Amino acid sequence: MVEKIRKRVDHPKVRCGGTRSNGEPCKNYAIKGATVCSKHGGQLPNVKQKARERMQELVNPALTELQRILTKTDTSDADRLRAIQMLLDRTGNGVKSEVTLDVKPWEQIVQLEGIYRQPPPAVLEMLAEVVEPEPAESDTRGASDVAEAGFESEAEGPQPSRSHLRIVDGSRNPPQHQR
Repeated sequence: MVEKIRKRVDHPKVRCGGTRSNGEPCKNYAIKGATVCSKHGGQLPNVKQKARERMQELVNPALTELQRILTKTDTSDADRLRAIQMLLDRTGNGVKSEVTLDVKPWEQIVQLEGIYRQPPPAVLEMLAEVVEPEPAESDTRGASDVAEAGFESEAEGPQPSRSHLRIVDGSRNPPQHQR
């Protein structure tokens, strides 16, 4: 069993030791430091812990091997340099990488302009056509009575600008996760 685990650490592309329900061997790769894949117990806490311990046990032999490579007289400079680079990378002193995130142009447009699947209710109210009922013959009030009541003053007020709104005709049936 120990030999199988050492082989797994030395050669990471080892297949899982579990069997499928039809009796055939599992075709997945085993997790690092273990002999089974995640479907055959590799995700269990005790299996993960044991695999972690096995990997830790190999740190000291690896460091002594790196030291041997560095101190050997017949080691080429390229091999020494590679060993030094590996050692520095593993100890956290290697090359630093920096990740920068930029806002994409289309994201700026969405933030500034606003893209809607359906127009907001306020826009629908602005775009809606108001149909006033025809005055009944029994209604004797004239247009001057309506103006005095203040109904026309609301329509003549400042209208909000609609130029910044963009209406996108979306799917009638969006995916389940967007409902």
